[in-house]
Amino acid sequence: MFGRSSLVPPQLTPAIPTLRPIAVTEPPWPSRNRSRTRGAKARLALASFAAILVAANAAFAVALDARLPLVRFPEYGHRLASVQQLRAEHPDRPLVLAVGSSRTQMALNPTATGLPEGPRDPLVFNFGLAGALPVHHPLGYRRLRADGVKPDAVIVEIFPALLCVPDAAHTVYAESGAGLTAAELASLEPNTHDPEPVRRWVQSRAFGPAAHLQSIQRQIVPDLFPAHYWLPLIARFPNGTGFHAFPAKEISDADRQRATDKAVGAYRQMCREMPLHPMAEQAYREVVAACRADGVPVALYLTAEAPLFRELYTPESRAALAAFVRVFTGELGVPVFDLSDGWETGDFWDGHHMLPGGAEKFSRRLADRHLRPWLAAVLPAR
Repeated sequence: MFGRSSLVPPQLTPAIPTLRPIAVTEPPWPSRNRSRTRGAKARLALASFAAILVAANAAFAVALDARLPLVRFPEYGHRLASVQQLRAEHPDRPLVLAVGSSRTQMALNPTATGLPEGPRDPLVFNFGLAGALPVHHPLGYRRLRADGVKPDAVIVEIFPALLCVPDAAHTVYAESGAGLTAAELASLEPNTHDPEPVRRWVQSRAFGPAAHLQSIQRQIVPDLFPAHYWLPLIARFPNGTGFHAFPAKEISDADRQRATDKAVGAYRQMCREMPLHPMAEQAYREVVAACRADGVPVALYLTAEAPLFRELYTPESRAALAAFVRVFTGELGVPVFDLSDGWETGDFWDGHHMLPGGAEKFSRRLADRHLRPWLAAVLPAR
């Protein structure tokens, strides 16, 4: 008869809600695919960083070899800049380089030689490097040539006691291995019988700037380092000739005695026995050969020694040193200037490093007795 719906007013009929589909957007936790994407991006970023680091180290290594001598060897870099400037200022004057150690640094004052200073007269530059051993002399000469410096004549120091030092090539690695170029490494390789120094060199290059951090810091903020670590090297030779005067013109007798006793203790056995090491002779042969290959006249000279040092030598050690000298004067025809004797104790700080007064006498004697006649014979007239 009558349905229920007909008895309920229309306005009281409950509305039935319409169900609509819910849009599914993204779960509150990462999907597996998204995790994979993020991992790939992280690996790519890490690989990119590693590639940039390797490229930066490679670029630094190239720059270190070619353009950064101040970082590789600060003292060498400063002296290189000085000799290049001197060469540019006096292009017509023959350049005479003195190669050696701190004994050369403190003994040869080019301004005290009394040599003429005309526009075409020889120009002497002191290229002594602190701590240099015989093996450093050919290394230093090759380094200069690689940096564009070709001298017109070279004189090379001989300090007899250092002719007895063994394993000189290993000493170079230990003290300055990180600064060696690949070419310098190759030049030392024949005298290196242990792979450990080469391995350390490879490691230092792998770390790039970190291996030279202290040197870089010294260039940027030298005042942060104590004076004995970082003397302003240009101030060492303000006249631009490479001469490094001992800081004091005079020292007390007590200070001199202490310094001399220490030096004599270090070199007594070497001077008395003179056990010449084959590597020392090889080093001098190499520097002579390198100079002659460039057509550069070369001579050697025996460094000055105080009377107390001279007394250390025995007849046997003097004979051994004389035989070493004859290898070069006789076999190779290289002059050897003997400046070892005839000095006073007061000329030295420690028996083998000269004070400024001794350096003036040394420089004049070297010039008058040896350099003048030798340079007149080996340098073409200009």
